[in-house]
Amino acid sequence: MFKIKNPNQCLLSITEKCNFSCIHCFTDSSKKLENVMSLDLFKNCIQQLNDLGVIWINLTGGEPLLHPKIKKILEIAFSFGEQHIFTLLSNGSNWNDDLITLIEKDYKKHQLKIQFSIDGFDYQTFSSIRKGSTINDFENLIDVILKLKQRNHHITVFHTVTKKTLGNALETARFVLEKLNVNQVVLDPLFISGRAKKNFNELVYSYDEWKELLRHVTIIKRDNLWGSLSKRLQMTFFTFYELVIPLKELGMEQELKEIWHFDEEVFFRYRPIWCEAGVTDLCINSRGDVFPCVPAISTNFVAGNIQEQSLSEIWFKSDLFNWFREIQFEVIKKEPCIDCEFKRICGGGCRISAQALLNDRTAPDPRCPKVRDYLKYYGEGDTNEGRS
Repeated sequence: MFKIKNPNQCLLSITEKCNFSCIHCFTDSSKKLENVMSLDLFKNCIQQLNDLGVIWINLTGGEPLLHPKIKKILEIAFSFGEQHIFTLLSNGSNWNDDLITLIEKDYKKHQLKIQFSIDGFDYQTFSSIRKGSTINDFENLIDVILKLKQRNHHITVFHTVTKKTLGNALETARFVLEKLNVNQVVLDPLFISGRAKKNFNELVYSYDEWKELLRHVTIIKRDNLWGSLSKRLQMTFFTFYELVIPLKELGMEQELKEIWHFDEEVFFRYRPIWCEAGVTDLCINSRGDVFPCVPAISTNFVAGNIQEQSLSEIWFKSDLFNWFREIQFEVIKKEPCIDCEFKRICGGGCRISAQALLNDRTAPDPRCPKVRDYLKYYGEGDTNEGRS
């Protein structure tokens, strides 16, 4: 067991409601869901996150702008001063000039960061993922980003990689960097949670397809193929096998350090294992339920409720959080992890993925290529991983 430190990041979902029904949504949000976080509960959450020393607080939903008191939500958030970095995560369809003016006038001094999700470079590619969206939604999103950038706001665009979007992921990335001039675009791996679990076969790419995308992005950044845009192209990696294993297989160990800044010795100074769940991160939904990580928010991995226990008590004493912190040591004793050179840092992969695909939260993550090959060889499971 390692020493538990205070969390440094929280995803705070203020509403379940969303005007879209995206087929990959890890929160399973939709128009039918009406629950919103009360102002008292929101203030309680921010106060307790503040007391725990959490730095990064990401406000999301659902679509957070559908909260009927979003302006008051932002007012409460920034009443705690400038010791937090707030990011507003939005699909961009519900913005208007009044909100842009409000943020410009009252919140720019707090360095509010804004993150939009874009799953395509035109309406056709965009709407294939964002069910329920209209061409007006797409055009409004583009218009809002351009207006915010004209006012020098920090804008990040996240693009979730799926089987449907993988073929145009780089085209979408170049579009938002070149045409919209956002600060950065991040290619995000798919969470196997919420509607993504329900639409698994339609959405999940193969490990080799992900590895090829990673290779392309690494070369773009290494060789500066997009000029000044190259540095603003990023990827996120929620598991060890999404970054380190593929680049080592590609013989790109040098790029691993120089482009992606991964050094195992330095990494261990930051946290004891790759997975952030219950180690550096947590998540709170609009009812006050506390989860160990973002993809867990639509699962039964509930550590407690902030209205019934203090967040500090949940963080340090919750059986579930402590299970997430300790289970790695049991998982890596199993085949094929036990003989893997990466087991100490990997910890057997993602518990949410193992539960979703194998119905066994203690199993090695079947999306890891080493585990996948082991399961295929011994016929112990079939995850349908990335099949066409």
